[in-house]
Amino acid sequence: MTSETPPDQTPSPDATPQKPSKTSSYARPGRPGTLGEIFNAGRGALALAALRPDWTSFYDLTPGGFIRSFFGPAIALPLYVFSAGLVARNMAGTANVPVGDLWSAGLAHILDAASFPALIFLLARPLQIAKGYGAFIVVTNWASLFLNAILAAASLLALAGANGLQAFRVMSLVVLCVWIFFTWRAARLLLTKEIAPALLIVVLSIGIGALADTAADGLVKLLEGRRAPRRADRTSHPSDRARAPARPARRRCDPPPPAPPPAARPTIARRPPRPGCPRSSAPGDAGRSGRPG
Repeated sequence: MTSETPPDQTPSPDATPQKPSKTSSYARPGRPGTLGEIFNAGRGALALAALRPDWTSFYDLTPGGFIRSFFGPAIALPLYVFSAGLVARNMAGTANVPVGDLWSAGLAHILDAASFPALIFLLARPLQIAKGYGAFIVVTNWASLFLNAILAAASLLALAGANGLQAFRVMSLVVLCVWIFFTWRAARLLLTKEIAPALLIVVLSIGIGALADTAADGLVKLLEGRRAPRRADRTSHPSDRARAPARPARRRCDPPPPAPPPAARPTIARRPPRPGCPRSSAPGDAGRSGRPG
């Protein structure tokens, strides 16, 4: 009687190991900044707006996810500049977009994206919100991308003239209200349950954006003011002055330079001066009286 040997249960070296199943619905993308992570962040934003309890499962709250979340403001930069350029073109009433407005919008976006996380980091320990700081920045960074995408699409209304510009202003107000609600909900769920710190964070998010716009406008105007005199002084180069024609010397018969206009005194109408230097019988007249000698 032969006994059957049980089959070998040891896995072969060529077998692919099975990955443990994740309880979270978040699917980590293969590379940072891929569409998969952006798509998951969008699902998380919708889940937060719908008050779903599992909305954090769509975000990567690891240290790597915190760093990759800054891809959101980076991708939103051209969208914000695009919308600001369309609106500035409509308000200027010209076919060309003012370059200064584009630089100002881009600089304001960069200042806002860098200042808000830095300020919340400085206030994290005094407000006792350091535990959820990383998750809060991840959520708000990705939210800025989606809201700027909506704002860029709404800026196309500015091409329709005054009525379109008015519609865009209404849409931008709606986007601002959505940002306030989103920041409030994320602060209450991730940072603190108290109302006062969460309200302070919402106010800071709006105030930093306004200060960034003001600082960017002032800096761009300052740089443009410094470049203007340089353009005017291009002809003051020594070689340019050497090539410039010499100023003719003033003749005795030429009329004197006009006096400053302090008082309106009566003047005698004179005919255009004749060529040459007519003599004058009056001493020291130098031919200005027009009387023949």
